[in-house]
Amino acid sequence: MISRVAESCFWMQRYLARMESTAHLLSTTHAFAMDSGIPPLLAWRPLVVVSGELEGFTERLGEEALGDAEKVEQDMTWSEDNAASIVTCVRWARENARQTRETISREMWDQLNSFWVWMRSADGRRIFDDDRTDFYRRCEQTAQLLRGASEDTLLHEEAYDFMRLGLFLERAGQTLRVLDVKYHALGPTRSGDRESAIEFAQWAEILRCCCASESFFKRRFSLTGPRVAGFLLFDRAFPRSAAFCLERASSVLERIAGDRPVLSAQKLENLNRELGDGDISGWIRDGLHDRLTDLIGLSAEVCDAVHADFFAAHDFREVFGVHSLEE
Repeated sequence: MISRVAESCFWMQRYLARMESTAHLLSTTHAFAMDSGIPPLLAWRPLVVVSGELEGFTERLGEEALGDAEKVEQDMTWSEDNAASIVTCVRWARENARQTRETISREMWDQLNSFWVWMRSADGRRIFDDDRTDFYRRCEQTAQLLRGASEDTLLHEEAYDFMRLGLFLERAGQTLRVLDVKYHALGPTRSGDRESAIEFAQWAEILRCCCASESFFKRRFSLTGPRVAGFLLFDRAFPRSAAFCLERASSVLERIAGDRPVLSAQKLENLNRELGDGDISGWIRDGLHDRLTDLIGLSAEVCDAVHADFFAAHDFREVFGVHSLEE
């Protein structure tokens, strides 16, 4: 497989995972802000922080807009200057899919292209204006349908492996960032302390943001900060936990690399080692935010190493127009 095709496969799934995560964050924050009664700034600013768009957002709209639900939703959905907005992610997922039409299946292309046309239509805008929940649900369902189409219609060979690698690395990073939102919203978690009602509500919201509520309560856990953080970090049976995603990413990368020693495998091994064995009390004692920040940084290093190992040797991006969030 040539590098430009591998990179497009990798980034197509990263963009789709980013789009799904942004849509789910917007949907759950929209409901949370209305039901919880917390100050708007406390509800909406963390969403901008977790997207990595705090600086760009404030440059475009100003600090005061961080507490304005409508401005945040408009920017995170429609702004073409926002690298994490839904419209930006869908555009570049489609563009990378277009670059690999000979590799992806007809079912994948038809689904993604139809969704892009719908988003740009008057009907897409009307549904966004009339029913945000329905709009965001369609975004999430599109990402889920495309994952299903890739599972059922692609040869499970190199192209599929690069898609899965992009998915797992993106999803692990998103879970770490969503968990870190709690720090930005409420400050440090302290093991053993009685949590306030607003902290209780925030942890429940974080579970919803990670599509984890049902799975978490099936473990018969009580709703506390340490329990939620431990579940999202270490539960190897939950498909959005950091441990699950990084374990699957390691397996996929091993298949891609074969017998070749690659820097990305070493970086990913370091990341798994840093994640550790599930001692959440130690994380809280050391400072949850600091540990999460370290992991997020290591996750970015893994993605950079994937580029260096597989995409940079024959860099066709300028010729073929392959785009990534880093650009």
